Amino acid sequence: TCLDINETNTEYDYSDGDIVDLPEQNIIRDDISRLANTLQINQDMITLKTTDIEAVIINETYEKGNGWIEIFKPLITLEYKSRAELYALFASIRNRYIPRDCEADGMPYHLFRLLLLYHDPELCSFFDTRKITPDLYAHIWIRSLYAGSCQL
Repeated sequence: TCLDINETNTEYDYSDGDIVDLPEQNIIRDDISRLANTLQINQDMITLKTTDIEAVIINETYEKGNGWIEIFKPLITLEYKSRAELYALFASIRNRYIPRDCEADGMPYHLFRLLLLYHDPELCSFFDTRKITPDLYAHIWIRSLYAGSCQL
């Protein structure tokens, strides 16, 4: 309900095509495989869920490290009806809650630095003196709606 996903909403149309061999297909499969290894479900279900994730991701332009795989982890534990519903959930979360302009020196990182400065000025000063910008250690964390890990 909070994501406004229903049958009448056509904002997130999904075309269910065959899984094609994209240039980044091996990267997608490796990332999905890494996600599948962290799940506590049976092998048949893992195969079905990873195929669903792969089918959803190929509808978008995928880049390694963009945080999408981490978004799928809680979504695949849901009882979704179809790939179209999984895509609608993913697209809604990505479009509504993931900050845009997450490139180096982007606005979300400035905001993150200000929050860090307010809550822990000593740590922020430590990072600043060593010229460690938030985009260097918090990119996946911010792009995955804080579901990924923050690499320091």
